[in-house]
Amino acid sequence: MAIEIEKTPGCPETTRGNDNLLRVIEQRVEQFRWHERAVFHEGAETYTFADVFAGSANVAAALTALGIRSGDRLLIALPDSWHFVVTFLGALRIGAVPIPLNPEVHVDERAALIERSNARLIVAAVAMAGEVSVAPEDLLRSPSQAAEVVTIAHRTRDEIAYGVFSSGTTGLPKIIFHTHGDPLVFTSAFASHLGLGPGDTSVSAARMCFAAGLGNSFFFPLLRGSAAVLSRERLTPKLACSLIEKHRATLLYGPPSFYGQILADGFGDWLCTLRLAACGGATLPVVLERRLRSCLDDRLVNIFGSSEIGHAMVVNGPGHQLEGASGRVLAPYGVRVVDEAGEVVPAGREGRLEVSGTTIALGVEHGTGAPVRVPSNGWYRTGDAAVIDTEGFVHISGRIDDIEIVGAQNVHPAEIESMLLSLPQVRNAVVYSSVQPDGQPLLKALIVPASQDVDADDLLGVIQEHVRRHLSWYKVPQLVELTREIPLTSFGKIDRKAIRKRDLHEALKAT
Repeated sequence: MAIEIEKTPGCPETTRGNDNLLRVIEQRVEQFRWHERAVFHEGAETYTFADVFAGSANVAAALTALGIRSGDRLLIALPDSWHFVVTFLGALRIGAVPIPLNPEVHVDERAALIERSNARLIVAAVAMAGEVSVAPEDLLRSPSQAAEVVTIAHRTRDEIAYGVFSSGTTGLPKIIFHTHGDPLVFTSAFASHLGLGPGDTSVSAARMCFAAGLGNSFFFPLLRGSAAVLSRERLTPKLACSLIEKHRATLLYGPPSFYGQILADGFGDWLCTLRLAACGGATLPVVLERRLRSCLDDRLVNIFGSSEIGHAMVVNGPGHQLEGASGRVLAPYGVRVVDEAGEVVPAGREGRLEVSGTTIALGVEHGTGAPVRVPSNGWYRTGDAAVIDTEGFVHISGRIDDIEIVGAQNVHPAEIESMLLSLPQVRNAVVYSSVQPDGQPLLKALIVPASQDVDADDLLGVIQEHVRRHLSWYKVPQLVELTREIPLTSFGKIDRKAIRKRDLHEALKAT
């Protein structure tokens, strides 16, 4: 059951003639007279739509002078910033294909991603040894007169506009290419459903080098006339709340782990000032959802999407909320749950989640590889285990790859983690299969205590008793370990791959 989206008056989904995304943005700004409206805040600076167009035109002129041409791949290794915005749009202006790269990625992984991108040029705040790179400040030094002659490259809405790296949960990230029309679709679906518009200012824990952050802090403000607060520094709960107060932000985006930190650090009251708080990127534990709803009520929005989709397409938010659900699908997308044979299962039965839509693309190995699109009438297997109930609500159990088998039974770590998080003595938790020195796999729980002063033996006893009381025997962790922190990926998700690798290393050392 898909939720129909009310079209925003005066905001056409297509344009006649040039469908280059930058031209579409310009047309909306002209139509709604947004030129002098603030669209980005960074530090003490505020930038209007007029600033956006002038800055991106200068960048386009500089890129042209450097020999960058239509179709060239441009790697943008910048933090969330004004420089990121105008560099991305400057590339679109000349028909180049920008690909954001996380500037904080490890140097070894960075080298592999740079090679994979096949980029003609890298725009980076810090010079990269052995790479052809340029500082963003240098791109903005172009004379404005030269910038005026760079017209917007003609593009159809089906031509490639930009690329994003996948999360890389199963290996080295691939590049997912999206078209000039894709942001119009997922912005219409998601941002219009939330009523995002000129009265809103957003703060996002997800960075613009990822698909979620690119939508939150880039596409949505530019296409909906709202504003976004940009932070070069990675957000902490304290910094996020400071930015919310300073800019009177109305929306916050972040993964469950980020919201958990906000509550644990005593900043929950700041959430009450928001119009909406969107939570995505991982399964939201029910216990955390309840704690968040105690101060947000129906202003908490649980969302589901992926880099392949472009952004979110399942929403548990305004007008259709159910505790514990990821939400219902937004038109023009579709969802279904299938068994191992690919047959659709009845409502209420768990299986593999598949999605359909017009913006879905698959990752490719190299930047010059032919983009792969899923047909609008085709289905993309997300890799998630899920149930769709009779009301159309999607309940995501977790990643298929994360399912552990104990006593011949499928065990979803997310269910056990949610139970552990219901204990006030537990700040964070992860459950996984750990290989012991004798080669025996055990279900293990890694726990971050709410207080470091806790008696370890007492806490371990409380945890074991709590889980035994509420869960089946095969879901009770056989081993519990206390830790100061749980490794997270750059997406803010639990890094199960790193945790398992550490345990395997420890097991090998013990043999």
